[in-house]
Amino acid sequence: MKFKDCLAADVVVSAPLARSSPEDSWVAARDKKIIPGSLYKLYIGADFFSLDKCPKFLVDDQRIIFSHLGASIDLVKSSFEDYHELLDLMKKYDADTYNPIKKLKNETFDPSAPKYFNRYFQLLLINMYSILDATAEAISAILSWGNFGKASFAKIVKKIRGDLKTIASTSNNKIIVSTDEKYREDIINLIKKEIIDDNNNEWFELFKLYRDKMAHFRYHSGFLFHDKDGKFYHFLPRQWPYYFQQGVTYGKAQDSNGNSYFTDLLIECDIFEYCEGLHKKIYELTEKIFQSLSEVYSIKKQK
Repeated sequence: MKFKDCLAADVVVSAPLARSSPEDSWVAARDKKIIPGSLYKLYIGADFFSLDKCPKFLVDDQRIIFSHLGASIDLVKSSFEDYHELLDLMKKYDADTYNPIKKLKNETFDPSAPKYFNRYFQLLLINMYSILDATAEAISAILSWGNFGKASFAKIVKKIRGDLKTIASTSNNKIIVSTDEKYREDIINLIKKEIIDDNNNEWFELFKLYRDKMAHFRYHSGFLFHDKDGKFYHFLPRQWPYYFQQGVTYGKAQDSNGNSYFTDLLIECDIFEYCEGLHKKIYELTEKIFQSLSEVYSIKKQK
C-alpha cells in the first residue's frame, strides 16, 4: 500500500481535542497512586490539555507547544503505568527460567524465558528513563529551559554540574528574580540534592548507563546467585561492558585484601530490588519537580 492510495478517505477519527473533564485513565492512575499527585495536579490545572484551554504563555503559531506539553505529561503517566506491568512480566519469566536447582529437582523450565526476561527489563529501563526526558520536555515548555522538542534530562543534569561554580557565585547577588528564574532555581537545587551531591551513590549515572546500553545493545551481563534456601537472584554489574570471561581465574576467588571479587563488581541488591528502588527514586523526584511546574503553570496561566 502506498500513501497516495490512502488520500481518498472521507472520514477522519481522532481523540476529542476539547475536554471538559479528566479522562478515566487519569482518574484511575491518581486513585491507585500510580502517578505522583503533583502530575495529576498539573493535568487538572492545564484543563486536561483541552485544545480550547491553551494559556497565553504557551500560544504559538503552529499550536505545538501546548500539544507537545500535553503529550509529554501523558507519556509520564503511561510510563508509570507500564512499569508495573513490565515488572510483573519480568517476575513471570524469571520464575520460568532455568537454574541448576530446577534441573536437580527435575522441575520444568522454559528455555525461551531468559529472552523475554531480558526484553521486558530493557523496556522497563527505557520506559523509566522516558519519564525523565518527558519531564525535561515539560520543564522546557513551562519554564523555557532546555531545547524544546529535543529536551534531555541528562543535559539538564550536565549543565547544572558545569554551572555549579557560577551558580554558587551569583545566586545570592540577585535581589529580584522572575517567576521562571525562581522555579528554575528550585529545580536546580532539587537535582543538586537528589542527583549531583556525593550522598546519592551516583544512581542516576548508573541508571543512564544501563538505559543507554540496553537501548542500543540490549544484551546485559547478569549473574545468578542463590541463597541458603536455593532460591536464585539476578545481580547487575556496576560497569559496562562486562563479560564472565573477564573474571575467570584459577585458585582463590578473593583478592589479597580478602574481599570477594563479586562484591566490587556487582550492585548490592538483586535486579527486582533495583527496579523497585529505581521506581521509588524517580517517582519521588518527579513528584517534587511537578509540584514546582504545577505552581508556576498556575501563576503564568493567570497572567
